[in-house]
Amino acid sequence: MSTVSGARAASGARAVSAEWGKAWSLRSPVLCLAAVVPVAAVVAFTLGNDSARAAEAAGVAVTAEPTGPASTAVQIALLVLAAAAMLTVTSEYQGGTATATFLARPRRRQVVVAKSVVAAVLGTGAGFLAGVAADGAAAIGLGAAPAVTDLFWLAGRCAAAGALAGILVVGLGFVLRRSVGTLTAATVLLVAGLALPDGTRPWTPAGGLAAFLQGDGSAYPSWVGMCVLLVWALLSVAAGTAVVARRDA
Repeated sequence: MSTVSGARAASGARAVSAEWGKAWSLRSPVLCLAAVVPVAAVVAFTLGNDSARAAEAAGVAVTAEPTGPASTAVQIALLVLAAAAMLTVTSEYQGGTATATFLARPRRRQVVVAKSVVAAVLGTGAGFLAGVAADGAAAIGLGAAPAVTDLFWLAGRCAAAGALAGILVVGLGFVLRRSVGTLTAATVLLVAGLALPDGTRPWTPAGGLAAFLQGDGSAYPSWVGMCVLLVWALLSVAAGTAVVARRDA
C-alpha cells in the first residue's frame, strides 16, 4: 500500500512540475501575471486620489484608510490573474494539445489537480505583491503613509485570495474550455456578483472575496468570506474534474 501511495505521490509531483513548466513557457499567462501588480497599483492610486479630492472639495479631512481602496483595487486586479490561470487550461484546448496532455497523464484528475496547484502558487505570489503595491499606491493617492502592519495584513489576505481565485478559474476553464466564456464567468463570479442584492451577494465568490479582503464584518466575519470563496473554488474544481472524466479532450 505504501509503495502504491509513494508512486502516486511521485506521479503527482511530476504532473505539477510539468504543468509548472508549461505555465512559464506560454507568453500570454506570463504577461497577465506581470500586469497584476501595476493594475492593482494604478486602480488603488486612482481610488485613493479620488477619495482625497472628494474630501478636499467638501472641505473635510481625509478619513479613508488605504486598505479600503487597496482591497477594491486588488479584487479588480484579480481578473488579470484570472486570465493567467484560465490560459493554462484553455490554451491547451484551443491549441489542440489537451489530447497529448491526457495521453501522457491517463489519470485526468491528476491534470486538474496539478494545474490547480500551479494556479494557487502563482496566485499566492501575485496576490501578495498586488496587495503590497495597492496599499502603498492607495496611501500615496490619499496623501497618507501606509502602516506596515496594515500593509502586510492586506498582502497576506490578497495572497490567499489570489490562490483561491486561481483555483476557481482553473475549474471553470476545464468546464467551459474557451477563453471568452471562462473569463466572462470569472468576471461575473469574482466582481459582478457585488451588484446582487444584499441577501445574495455575501454568498457569491465576489461577496466572499470583498468581505475577506476588506475585513469589515458587515455581513459576517472576514474568515467566513474566505470560507465562501474556498467552497466555490472546490466546487469549481470538482465540476471541472467531473467534466474532464466524462468528456473527450
